[in-house]
Amino acid sequence: MLEVERLCVAFRGQTGPREVLSGVSLSMRQGEILGLVGESGSGKSVTALAIMGLLGEQGRISGGRIRLDGRELTTLNPSDIRRLRGSCMAMIFQEPMTSLNPLLRVGLQIEETLHAHLPLSRAEARTRAIQLLGEVGIPAPETRVDAYPHQFSGGMRQRVMIAIAMACAPRLLIADEPTTALDVTIQAQILALMRRLRAERGTAILLITHDLGVIAQMSDRVAVMYAGEIVEAAPAGELLHSPAHPYTRLLLASLPTTRRRAPRLPVIEGQMPGPGTIASGCRFRMRCPMAVPRCTDETPVLAPFQSGRFVRCWRAGDIAT
Repeated sequence: MLEVERLCVAFRGQTGPREVLSGVSLSMRQGEILGLVGESGSGKSVTALAIMGLLGEQGRISGGRIRLDGRELTTLNPSDIRRLRGSCMAMIFQEPMTSLNPLLRVGLQIEETLHAHLPLSRAEARTRAIQLLGEVGIPAPETRVDAYPHQFSGGMRQRVMIAIAMACAPRLLIADEPTTALDVTIQAQILALMRRLRAERGTAILLITHDLGVIAQMSDRVAVMYAGEIVEAAPAGELLHSPAHPYTRLLLASLPTTRRRAPRLPVIEGQMPGPGTIASGCRFRMRCPMAVPRCTDETPVLAPFQSGRFVRCWRAGDIAT
């Protein structure tokens, strides 16, 4: 359903364009949940914004393809891709308080999406907005439809965002950190809602998160990003139990666990290279405990590794054994 092939994205800087995504490739089937993980700054949200056509004036797709249901998105003009946003693909943004208009009632914000894509009267759109609020678990939706965003809790605002995103039943839903800053009870409710949307509507979900626990609960497959590249992609169970890239191994090792007691959690030493500072070779080599001279001399490619798995590492075979 979704194919991203060797996607490159650059942003305008004072000294010229700086590439922030380099050759990102991923694909999704209908009804699949793909988890996208990595440190802050690895390119997860930029990938999502590129798919949605929301890079802004400073960003541009400098290479690669994005196809949704076989339709090439990178060559569409702004009005054509605007028609696809909300109807065929939608996005739950990271912070609902800054994504919702504080001056408009939430019902009007849902109705705006409905009017943009469906031939509904004002009364029909309001009825559908109330129905959507009820579907995402907002109590007393007939009353809350006329409330403002500040009158909702963080979890309720996130539910409103999901209602807006799902208003026209898009085939692709991009969820960028949908459970950030939510308590565990509300987080569980949001995740259950997303699973129900997938089960009932066959919606494919690209789930962006730092929380590997959420990934374990939700994802069918996982792609790991580092410094603007996909470094590993695999079925969720296989990646979590037997990671093939040193970066993935270190991410998993940094998680707290009840099986070991230690005064300090393991950390990944060093920092990710910034845009414009990346040289040839493996981008993770300066932080990698398994780096060898080949990692500096040659740039690894994302290559097949075992059945249904891909990894960008010269030493993937050594890690697996």
